Amino acid sequence: MDALRRLDVEVPPLRSPSLIIGLAGWTNAGEVATGSVSYLRDMLRARKFAEIDGDDFYEYTTSRPTVAIESGKVRSLTYPTTELYYWSNPDAPQDLLLAVGVEPDLHWKAYIAAILDLAAELGVARLCTLGGYYDQVPHTGTGLTTGACMDAALSEEMKRLEIEPSTYFGPTGMVTSLIWEANKRSIPAASVWGKAPHYIQIPNPRLQHEVLWRVLALCGLRIDLAPLRKRGDQLVQKINEALKDNPQLKQHIAELESQNRMAQLSPEPLQQEDILKSVEDFLRRPDQSESMEDRRPRLSVGCQPDQTEPRP
Repeated sequence: MDALRRLDVEVPPLRSPSLIIGLAGWTNAGEVATGSVSYLRDMLRARKFAEIDGDDFYEYTTSRPTVAIESGKVRSLTYPTTELYYWSNPDAPQDLLLAVGVEPDLHWKAYIAAILDLAAELGVARLCTLGGYYDQVPHTGTGLTTGACMDAALSEEMKRLEIEPSTYFGPTGMVTSLIWEANKRSIPAASVWGKAPHYIQIPNPRLQHEVLWRVLALCGLRIDLAPLRKRGDQLVQKINEALKDNPQLKQHIAELESQNRMAQLSPEPLQQEDILKSVEDFLRRPDQSESMEDRRPRLSVGCQPDQTEPRP
């Protein structure tokens, strides 16, 4: 299966390039993955040089093509795919590769092989995947990034950047599968995730910024994130304005902010045994017939959620 389609673009020799990957789908709350990579692509004017043919990887009744119709005329039809870009750094000997697209439905191993074969060919020095999930956190919170890797040195770097080590057992997404397989090929790889507020399910530039500056630090890159940070500040202001008319949600967020502050003081994450005991105790409670999801206050901003709540 020849999944990679190369464009008629000559890629220059790259110097210690990092590869940053963002995929839409199950692991993209707040558009942390695709929004962050798209920001880099547009800010750097990165050049597209290849894409992964979607026919082998997408079930089009699940990951549907998108259409643009204007005044009764079909202007475009776009199939899901993964696009690859490169950027030559004019200021330092660390270049950058970007991959942005849609998480595949089918043939994950072949998809991963296509990306990692290219990474090996281009001499990728570090690979980072991005993700986001909805959680009980405030939009003003700190410590909203988690991560995972299998490289000891990289793990220490992540700790210095205050990326909380993830603890999770269950179904996973492509972003974690990629770093698992990259590790087998001796490519240092990490997955960095943002915790998105469950009550505001729209693109979240504040969270994108929190994830992205850390990922760029892991890759040894200096890129201007000021416009992204400004968008994040504007989102916070917009949410705070909306909260004036929603005292119930405002109180809920105050409780989340208190929990967030306490969480920053916790010395150690829960171990597997503690998590399992907590879940068992929760399920024994007699009042769990009502869905917790149904009881969550939300802030309506005219956008619909696009996923459940995955973890790495």
